[in-house]
Amino acid sequence: MNILHINNNKSWRGGEKQVHFLFTFFSKDFQKFLFCVEGSELQKRNLDNKRVFTFKRNLFSFLFTAYCLKKVCKKSAIDLIHIHDSHSLNYYIFSRFLGLKTPAVIHRHVNFEIKSFWKYKISGVLKIICVSDEVKLNFIKKIDEKLLVVIPPCIDVYKGSFSSARENKEEILVSINTKIIGTVSALEKEKNIKEFIYIAKELLSSNEDLFFIIFGEGSEREVLKRKIIEENLDKKILLVGYRENIQQDIGLLDLFLFTSKNEGFPLVLLEAMSSKIPIVSANSGGIKNMIIPKFNGLVYSSGDIKGAISEVNSILEDVTLKDFLVDNALNYVKQFDVPLINKKIEEMYNKL
Repeated sequence: MNILHINNNKSWRGGEKQVHFLFTFFSKDFQKFLFCVEGSELQKRNLDNKRVFTFKRNLFSFLFTAYCLKKVCKKSAIDLIHIHDSHSLNYYIFSRFLGLKTPAVIHRHVNFEIKSFWKYKISGVLKIICVSDEVKLNFIKKIDEKLLVVIPPCIDVYKGSFSSARENKEEILVSINTKIIGTVSALEKEKNIKEFIYIAKELLSSNEDLFFIIFGEGSEREVLKRKIIEENLDKKILLVGYRENIQQDIGLLDLFLFTSKNEGFPLVLLEAMSSKIPIVSANSGGIKNMIIPKFNGLVYSSGDIKGAISEVNSILEDVTLKDFLVDNALNYVKQFDVPLINKKIEEMYNKL
């Protein structure tokens, strides 16, 4: 069976990682193809692959892209299209108007509000993959439940970093006794990074032996940078920017603090677990399906700064609790390894 993955994003975020894992994972039963934006991070990671087709992303080429999709499906004898974002779904819909007959599955990686349910009901859509039960709830009242299937995302579980704390801390010029708290996130409003800054400020008021790192890029970078300076925290909070091998870079953290307000099933928490980093997270969206409180991580209600501080301090002050959470998280995350999740996806393909 020939499977064509479609993605319309230029950047490299959780959804694109999933596309890459699915596309590059070897299968004896399925030949994988990729239809992505010219110059995108996905294309750059698969430059020499002859099964990669690209398109230019702009308003004027929308119909042409839909036409190209139909053409690619015919040329490569595509049996099933795997759609990974809402814009790619639009291309598919227009291609259907142009005569495309190839069926599709839709992969919903995010937990945003769905405004156009009719798109998910068009003929040709055989399944909608939801990355968590929380994402599935967005569909349940408007979409036939038979169309819905929950399959979580995957990571390379055994790629996590376990390098020594001393080497990591010397790299950013902090004392070996300093505890480093960090997060990995797109710097966008829904990720709620300002709450991370507020929590850092309050923690530093009672413990100066802390340092904070924010990995990631986004439209809010300058706003957050100004906020850090306004709060006189520029020597205590470091905006690192985008890192290519984040699953290894987060090995320098003593604690992972996640403040996002709305998540489908955040990969960064799985990456923290695989790197043996204890987690304190806002209990929002699909995070409820990931973290078992006081078992593989600690949670607080979004906006509850005092609650977050209490959970952070409980890990910093209790080594036994920290080790308990880390050990359980490491065992928990193994079920999300790339081969296991890809097997679930392929079983769904076979049923279709």
